[in-house]
Amino acid sequence: MTTLILMMTRSPVGLLSIGILMLTTLGISACTPSATPPTSDPVESTDLAGTESLSVEVGGPKGESTPDPGREAFVATDLPEGERVGTDPEAIAQALYSAKEPIEGLYAETLESISVTPDQTVVIFTRLGLPDDSVAGIRYRLEFVAQGEQWELAWVGQQFTCREGRGQQDWDTTLCS
Repeated sequence: MTTLILMMTRSPVGLLSIGILMLTTLGISACTPSATPPTSDPVESTDLAGTESLSVEVGGPKGESTPDPGREAFVATDLPEGERVGTDPEAIAQALYSAKEPIEGLYAETLESISVTPDQTVVIFTRLGLPDDSVAGIRYRLEFVAQGEQWELAWVGQQFTCREGRGQQDWDTTLCS
Protein backbone atom coordinates (compact mmCIF):
# COMPACT_ATOMS: atom_id res chain seq x y z
CA MET A 1 0.00 0.00 0.00
CA THR A 2 1.36 3.45 -0.86
CA THR A 3 0.51 6.58 1.05
CA LEU A 4 0.51 9.81 -0.93
CA ILE A 5 0.98 12.94 1.14
CA LEU A 6 0.39 16.31 -0.48
CA MET A 7 2.02 19.19 1.36
CA MET A 8 0.92 22.71 0.53
CA THR A 9 2.55 25.88 1.80
CA ARG A 10 1.67 29.49 1.16
CA SER A 11 4.53 31.77 0.22
CA PRO A 12 4.74 35.33 1.57
CA VAL A 13 2.99 36.58 -1.59
CA GLY A 14 0.10 34.16 -1.17
CA LEU A 15 1.10 31.62 -3.83
CA LEU A 16 0.42 27.99 -3.04
CA SER A 17 3.27 25.47 -3.28
CA ILE A 18 2.44 21.79 -3.42
CA GLY A 19 4.84 18.99 -2.58
CA ILE A 20 4.22 15.27 -2.78
CA LEU A 21 5.60 12.63 -0.46
CA MET A 22 4.94 8.97 -1.18
CA LEU A 23 5.61 6.37 1.47
CA THR A 24 5.41 2.70 0.68
CA THR A 25 4.83 0.24 3.47
CA LEU A 26 5.40 -3.46 3.05
CA GLY A 27 2.59 -5.85 3.88
CA ILE A 28 4.74 -7.37 6.63
CA SER A 29 7.72 -5.57 8.07
CA ALA A 30 9.91 -6.77 10.89
CA CYS A 31 11.07 -3.25 11.67
CA THR A 32 7.87 -1.19 11.45
CA PRO A 33 4.90 -3.07 12.89
CA SER A 34 1.61 -1.21 12.95
CA ALA A 35 -1.00 -1.62 15.66
CA THR A 36 -3.79 -0.25 13.47
CA PRO A 37 -4.57 -1.20 9.88
CA PRO A 38 -4.45 1.58 7.27
CA THR A 39 -7.68 3.16 6.13
CA SER A 40 -8.76 4.36 2.71
CA ASP A 41 -10.35 7.53 4.04
CA PRO A 42 -8.49 10.80 3.41
CA VAL A 43 -7.11 12.35 6.56
CA GLU A 44 -6.63 16.10 6.63
CA SER A 45 -4.36 17.80 9.10
CA THR A 46 -2.46 20.99 9.70
CA ASP A 47 1.19 20.32 10.47
CA LEU A 48 2.98 23.66 10.77
CA ALA A 49 1.78 27.23 10.60
CA GLY A 50 0.98 27.88 6.94
CA THR A 51 1.44 24.23 5.93
CA GLU A 52 -1.50 21.95 5.27
CA SER A 53 -1.35 18.31 4.28
CA LEU A 54 -3.75 15.76 2.85
CA SER A 55 -2.88 12.09 3.23
CA VAL A 56 -4.55 9.55 0.95
CA GLU A 57 -3.67 5.89 0.60
CA VAL A 58 -3.53 4.76 -2.99
CA GLY A 59 -3.85 1.17 -4.07
CA GLY A 60 -1.32 -1.30 -5.26
CA PRO A 61 -0.93 -5.05 -4.87
CA LYS A 62 0.25 -5.93 -1.38
CA GLY A 63 3.98 -6.57 -1.30
CA GLU A 64 4.55 -4.84 -4.68
CA SER A 65 7.85 -3.01 -4.59
CA THR A 66 10.56 -1.54 -6.74
CA PRO A 67 13.04 -4.13 -7.99
CA ASP A 68 16.47 -3.83 -6.38
CA PRO A 69 18.82 -2.15 -8.91
CA GLY A 70 21.82 -3.44 -6.91
CA ARG A 71 24.70 -1.65 -5.24
CA GLU A 72 26.74 -1.48 -8.47
CA ALA A 73 24.15 0.89 -10.02
CA PHE A 74 25.06 3.55 -7.41
CA VAL A 75 28.21 5.52 -6.67
CA ALA A 76 29.35 5.18 -3.04
CA THR A 77 29.17 8.32 -0.92
CA ASP A 78 30.19 9.20 2.62
CA LEU A 79 27.89 8.21 5.45
CA PRO A 80 25.90 11.26 6.58
CA GLU A 81 26.33 13.07 9.87
CA GLY A 82 23.59 12.27 12.37
CA GLU A 83 22.07 9.28 14.13
CA ARG A 84 22.73 6.19 12.00
CA VAL A 85 21.51 3.54 14.46
CA GLY A 86 17.91 2.83 15.51
CA THR A 87 15.03 0.39 15.49
CA ASP A 88 13.48 1.50 12.16
CA PRO A 89 15.63 1.83 8.99
CA GLU A 90 12.96 3.88 7.19
CA ALA A 91 12.75 6.35 10.09
CA ILE A 92 16.56 6.65 10.14
CA ALA A 93 16.61 7.26 6.37
CA GLN A 94 13.90 9.90 6.63
CA ALA A 95 15.65 11.68 9.51
CA LEU A 96 18.95 11.76 7.62
CA TYR A 97 17.76 12.58 4.09
CA SER A 98 14.40 14.40 4.26
CA ALA A 99 14.33 18.11 3.56
CA LYS A 100 14.70 19.99 6.83
CA GLU A 101 12.90 23.10 5.50
CA PRO A 102 9.91 23.36 3.13
CA ILE A 103 10.98 23.41 -0.52
CA GLU A 104 9.02 25.51 -2.98
CA GLY A 105 7.79 24.00 -6.23
CA LEU A 106 6.90 20.41 -7.02
CA TYR A 107 9.33 18.78 -4.61
CA ALA A 108 8.68 15.14 -3.71
CA GLU A 109 10.33 12.48 -1.57
CA THR A 110 9.73 8.74 -1.77
CA LEU A 111 10.92 6.13 0.68
CA GLU A 112 10.75 2.39 0.14
CA SER A 113 12.27 -0.70 1.75
CA ILE A 114 13.07 -2.88 -1.25
CA SER A 115 14.80 -5.73 0.56
CA VAL A 116 14.25 -6.87 4.12
CA THR A 117 16.01 -9.90 5.60
CA PRO A 118 16.86 -10.70 9.22
CA ASP A 119 20.43 -9.43 8.63
CA GLN A 120 19.99 -6.54 6.18
CA THR A 121 17.45 -3.95 5.03
CA VAL A 122 17.87 -1.92 1.83
CA VAL A 123 16.00 1.39 1.59
CA ILE A 124 15.68 3.56 -1.51
CA PHE A 125 15.15 7.25 -0.69
CA THR A 126 14.37 9.52 -3.65
CA ARG A 127 14.24 13.32 -3.79
CA LEU A 128 12.69 14.86 -6.94
CA GLY A 129 11.99 18.44 -7.96
CA LEU A 130 15.11 19.81 -6.32
CA PRO A 131 15.57 23.60 -6.46
CA ASP A 132 18.70 23.26 -8.62
CA ASP A 133 19.22 24.32 -12.22
CA SER A 134 21.10 21.09 -13.10
CA VAL A 135 20.02 18.26 -10.79
CA ALA A 136 16.35 17.24 -11.02
CA GLY A 137 16.64 14.42 -8.49
CA ILE A 138 18.88 12.33 -6.27
CA ARG A 139 18.19 8.72 -5.36
CA TYR A 140 19.97 7.09 -2.43
CA ARG A 141 20.46 3.40 -1.74
CA LEU A 142 20.86 2.91 2.01
CA GLU A 143 22.01 -0.45 3.35
CA PHE A 144 21.31 -1.22 7.00
CA VAL A 145 22.79 -4.16 8.92
CA ALA A 146 21.25 -5.75 11.99
CA GLN A 147 23.02 -5.06 15.29
CA GLY A 148 20.97 -7.10 17.77
CA GLU A 149 17.58 -5.34 18.02
CA GLN A 150 18.92 -2.24 16.22
CA TRP A 151 19.70 -1.38 12.61
CA GLU A 152 22.88 0.47 11.62
CA LEU A 153 23.39 2.38 8.37
CA ALA A 154 26.46 0.72 6.85
CA TRP A 155 26.60 1.91 3.21
CA VAL A 156 25.12 4.72 1.09
CA GLY A 157 25.20 5.12 -2.67
CA GLN A 158 23.57 7.72 -4.89
CA GLN A 159 22.33 8.29 -8.43
CA PHE A 160 21.31 11.47 -10.23
CA THR A 161 18.77 12.52 -12.81
CA CYS A 162 19.31 15.83 -14.57
CA ARG A 163 17.19 18.62 -15.92
CA GLU A 164 16.71 18.63 -19.67
CA GLY A 165 19.85 19.82 -21.43
CA ARG A 166 21.98 19.31 -18.29
CA GLY A 167 22.72 15.57 -18.61
CA GLN A 168 20.92 12.24 -18.40
CA GLN A 169 17.20 12.05 -17.66
CA ASP A 170 17.49 8.46 -16.39
CA TRP A 171 19.02 7.51 -13.03
CA ASP A 172 22.80 7.32 -13.36
CA THR A 173 25.98 7.90 -11.36
CA THR A 174 27.13 10.66 -13.74
CA LEU A 175 26.98 14.15 -12.24
CA CYS A 176 24.79 16.71 -14.02
CA SER A 177 26.43 19.62 -15.86
